[in-house]
Amino acid sequence: MIQPVVFYRALSFYIGVPLVIGLAFGFSQSGMLAPLLRKPVSIIYWITLLLVLWALYEICSRLAARALKRYRPPLWLILVVGSLIQTPLGAIYIGLHQRFFAAFLPEPNAFAHLSFGSLQTMLLEYPRMLLQNAVPMAIWLGVNYFFDRLVGMPRFRHAAPELSTPPRAPEPSPPVNEPSVVPQPRLVSRLPDAVQGEIRSISALDHYLQVTTDNGSAVVHGRLAEAIADMPKDCGWQVHRSHWVHRAAIKRLLVDQQKYRLERSDGVIVPVSNRYVELLKAAGFKPQPMPRKT
Repeated sequence: MIQPVVFYRALSFYIGVPLVIGLAFGFSQSGMLAPLLRKPVSIIYWITLLLVLWALYEICSRLAARALKRYRPPLWLILVVGSLIQTPLGAIYIGLHQRFFAAFLPEPNAFAHLSFGSLQTMLLEYPRMLLQNAVPMAIWLGVNYFFDRLVGMPRFRHAAPELSTPPRAPEPSPPVNEPSVVPQPRLVSRLPDAVQGEIRSISALDHYLQVTTDNGSAVVHGRLAEAIADMPKDCGWQVHRSHWVHRAAIKRLLVDQQKYRLERSDGVIVPVSNRYVELLKAAGFKPQPMPRKT
């Protein structure tokens, strides 16, 4: 069942954003054809146009993400490649869209001086179309980064699942005053028998989770937010949007040029978001300078 928060975020992204932009352009009657239309028709023209173009951006970006998945590209590269694919398709649709709404002109010949162009002409004019598409591309990139970084709606994150590692020797027993791990999180039961144990860290890998216990690590399908919600309270912290670490697995907090990192007891370094730094400091972890490589 889709959670309400996820549903409203998706509704805002896929419907809300193009609807607001379409209303703004429609009321102002921007473009070549809209000024010749009645304002209500201009609003419908822009809203329907933006909804379809927004869907094309999404489809093309998903195709780009799938094609580039093996290279684990950054978000901006996926969005730019998707926009390059969308540009000729969007131009073709805009031409068809204008042809349809030209029938609603008050004067039949009012739009006759504007050329729709043929499919071949549109493809030959791809550089000019890219230039015209610069602002929509910038909007697409900005909105995606806003929803990914600030709203909490992951956009096109890809990471190849890691293979399960062989079981390691058990680590020393935690201090006596460490919070008890009872009841056992449900995530433990989904791990291979040889790896099951007290969870030390959880890292998000697209639609998978890299779970490390005191007996090894394995990859399982799941969402980080749901896994963290099932963990015993106060036994650890989320230190980054993609990482949760048990307090007993934290070796030290490192800082280098105002960028914070966390070194786990197994030697793995994970990033720490600024929003979680004060939480770690309050728990007694004093930032130490990042060791210099020799």
